[in-house]
Amino acid sequence: MLRLAGPGDFASLCAIWRAGFGDGEEYVRLFWQNWRESCRPYLWQDEAGPAAALFLLPVEYRRGGERVPLWYLYAAATLPQRQGEGIMSRMLEEVYRRETGGRAGIALVPGEPSLFSFYGARGYREWGGLRRLTVARGECPGAGCPLTPLSPEALADRREAAFLAGGYLAHGPAGLRHAVADCRFWGGDALGFAGGHLLYQRDGEELAVKELAAPDDGSAFAALAALFARTGAARARLVLPVYSPLFAGRGEVGRFAQLRPAPSAPDWLLGAKTESCYAGLLYD
Repeated sequence: MLRLAGPGDFASLCAIWRAGFGDGEEYVRLFWQNWRESCRPYLWQDEAGPAAALFLLPVEYRRGGERVPLWYLYAAATLPQRQGEGIMSRMLEEVYRRETGGRAGIALVPGEPSLFSFYGARGYREWGGLRRLTVARGECPGAGCPLTPLSPEALADRREAAFLAGGYLAHGPAGLRHAVADCRFWGGDALGFAGGHLLYQRDGEELAVKELAAPDDGSAFAALAALFARTGAARARLVLPVYSPLFAGRGEVGRFAQLRPAPSAPDWLLGAKTESCYAGLLYD
C-alpha cells in the first residue's frame, strides 16, 4: 500500500500533485528536478492504482549552538475521487513510524486554516508563527539601494546571519536551490543588499515578499524602494519572523507551522512556540 516512489513514478506523483493543488506540470517538474535526489517521496497505491502522495524534505532547526534534524512534510495530497477513505491519515501515521528514528519530528505548514485541526487530530501541535503586513510603494520614497541576485550558497549565509540567534528552519542545498528557482519561476528572485536579503514573487500588481531580513527599518525601506522601482508593483505583502525588529507594531501575528515531535525531540525544541520558531521561507 505505502511505498517509496522512484524515478519511474513521476507521472503518478505529478498527477496527484496537480489534482490536489492545481499547479502545472512544469512547476511540479521544477520541484522534482531540485529535490529528487534529497527528498523521500511516498506513494499510496492499491488495486485501484496510485491514490495519494507526500514528500519528506530534510531540514534542520537551528537556534544558537543547537542543531536538530527534522523532516518537512510537503505537498501531501489525495486524489479527489479517493478522499474520505482515510488514506492520508494512514499515510501520515505510517510515515511517522518509519521516518522519525533518526530525526526529531516532522514539521509542516498547513495549506489552509482548516487543516490545522486535521493535522492537530493526528499528533501535530502548533509550532511557530509569522507576522504579516503590507507595505505600499508610497511608503518607500527614493531609488533605494543596490540589489544583487543571490546564489543558493550566498542565501544560506545570509539566512544564518539573520536568523540563527532567534531560531529558524534551515534548508540544505536542494531546498535553497529550489527556493531561488521557485521565486524566479513566479517572476521574482532572491536578492541581497547591504546587511540583508529578500526573496519575492510577482502576484499581479503586488509582490509577495517571502522572506526579508535587514539591519533596520531604513535599510528595509531602501531595499523595498529598489524592488518597487525594479518591478513597478504597487504593494508588497511581507512575512516576517515574530521576533523580527523590522516595522515594529505593524501587521498581525498568526499561527503558521505545526510539528509532530519524535520521542527523541529535545525539550527546548518543544518549547519553541510562536515567539522563537521561524519556519518560513517558501514551503507554505
